[in-house]
Amino acid sequence: MKKAIWFLVLLCFGIGFSAFLYGFPNSFLVTQSHTVEPVKAEATPIPTPTILPGSIPPNAKKGDFHLLVLGDSLARGTGDEQGKGVHGYLSGMVKANYNQTISVNNQAIDGLRTQGLIEMVHTPGFEKVLSSADMIFISIGGNDARTLQNVSGPQKETLFQSLQKSYLDGLNKILKKIRGSNNRCLIVFLGLYNLNYREDIAENSRHLAEWNLETQSLVEKDPKAVVITTSDLFRLNMIRYMSPDGLHPNTKGYEAIAGRALKVLEGVFEAV
Repeated sequence: MKKAIWFLVLLCFGIGFSAFLYGFPNSFLVTQSHTVEPVKAEATPIPTPTILPGSIPPNAKKGDFHLLVLGDSLARGTGDEQGKGVHGYLSGMVKANYNQTISVNNQAIDGLRTQGLIEMVHTPGFEKVLSSADMIFISIGGNDARTLQNVSGPQKETLFQSLQKSYLDGLNKILKKIRGSNNRCLIVFLGLYNLNYREDIAENSRHLAEWNLETQSLVEKDPKAVVITTSDLFRLNMIRYMSPDGLHPNTKGYEAIAGRALKVLEGVFEAV
């Protein structure tokens, strides 16, 4: 009886020991498999944008941009040693910065007054010239105002008011004619930098400021029109920016006006 009992005890011990030997390595492997850190997934690279066939890069050339120049000697470019004028320097700047070509039709005339420009834009056949422009540069009124340079005393103020009213009425007719012929173009008006007076500096500054302010108020009633101010550019740079005739800008003066114009119009050329 005792041998049987011992036999059963040994048999149970043997079975338990065998189970222990089998289970221990597997349990070890299971433990180890849970302690291994997962492999981190690599970040998906962001694809580089490509220009699709047929699409147009931002600075691509899309053809000529037609600029019509109207008005007096400032519009024409008189006094510039290089013979370019505002439109010439602006064309170069636009080409360099936006790879956009500007074709220029310069119809400006030295000495032209407001009445002369009224007659020009109303000339039979000129409507075609106006309608073909993408942008129209205008400088007018300076020769009208120069009438004041030989007047002094109380008469000067009276004459100034009369000249200014006549000029504004005439400018209004010019703008209406342009817009009636071309409702899509941008009108760019060059403000005056000097009325060429030789006396009463304070009074002259007041007249210049009032002339430019009234001009801007009229021109910019049109949402597609803008005035390029120039008086601040020349105020402290008259000697540096003026040609020997003391009336017209020199090369540096025209370049300064063109630079100002480009700054105002850069959004236009970026969109072209």
